[in-house]
Amino acid sequence: MDYIFLWIRYLILILELNIKTHSGTVFTSGLLSSAVPFSLAGDSIRYNGTNYALTEERIPYMRDKTNTEQFFILTLFAIAYELNKVCYVPGSAVNIDLAVGLPPGHFGKQYRSFEQYFMRNRYIKFEFNGKQYSIYMQSAVAYPQGYAAIIPDYAKIRDYPRAVILDIGGFSLDFLQLKDGKPDMAVCDSLELGLIRFYNDIRSSINSSEDILVEESDIDTIIQQKPTVFEEKIRRLVEREAEAYTDKIINALRERMIDLKSTHAIFVGGGSLLLEKYLRASKKIASPDVIKNINANAMGYEILLRKQLKAKGAN
Repeated sequence: MDYIFLWIRYLILILELNIKTHSGTVFTSGLLSSAVPFSLAGDSIRYNGTNYALTEERIPYMRDKTNTEQFFILTLFAIAYELNKVCYVPGSAVNIDLAVGLPPGHFGKQYRSFEQYFMRNRYIKFEFNGKQYSIYMQSAVAYPQGYAAIIPDYAKIRDYPRAVILDIGGFSLDFLQLKDGKPDMAVCDSLELGLIRFYNDIRSSINSSEDILVEESDIDTIIQQKPTVFEEKIRRLVEREAEAYTDKIINALRERMIDLKSTHAIFVGGGSLLLEKYLRASKKIASPDVIKNINANAMGYEILLRKQLKAKGAN
């Protein structure tokens, strides 16, 4: 591949609370749009006459992401970042094979429309920070989130007769059961029990009882036991809420006939990392396994896409 600097075979994306790529790029799924260029907004894209910039204010949860152009624009940002990492020459045409993720519970109904969402316009031109980018969307393939995250460590997971993958994201808790290492798509769903709900419950509780406004980052700081200005009673309140939220997840799964006392539980996603100590401490989880790599899904997509393209004869 002697033209690597002008060509990307794989671009791997996860679209939810954050955008993640296989090379480790992560940014919040938040977007501003304007008819005039941004002057102080940092990185920006101009596409079809509209200017876009990233923001830390997340796009509201959408079960079907094809109903808005925003996720397509966020993908252009990810493509631009990845191209810059391989010394892209502005204006050069680049082939893109895109791998994207969907929650297992939505996968069967949405994967075709989600793939087509990225393939509507195969020749795409846009400006990133004032420079011209030109890409050809060669393919777009969707994979189930969560399952992809275990692919890099599949050898140590496949021998469990029964396991469940639990992906705690920003807006949802996605679960998928495995039998002898194989996904059982009949036992999967997406529950609205993501970190955003957890944060909102804590913020509301502290505001109501103590008349104090806290940010999500404050909650993270307390859970991670970093230095903080908050009193002990506030820290204890956050700890109790985290324990209660962990129980809420376990009970919601049990209502769906998934008992973590008798099933190997594989936790993935940023929410799992934040709540790891509570997951491991729970007596209601017999065998917790927390995948610590925040980009595990993206790495799994790359492995799956490589195999798929190789099977089709692509090098």
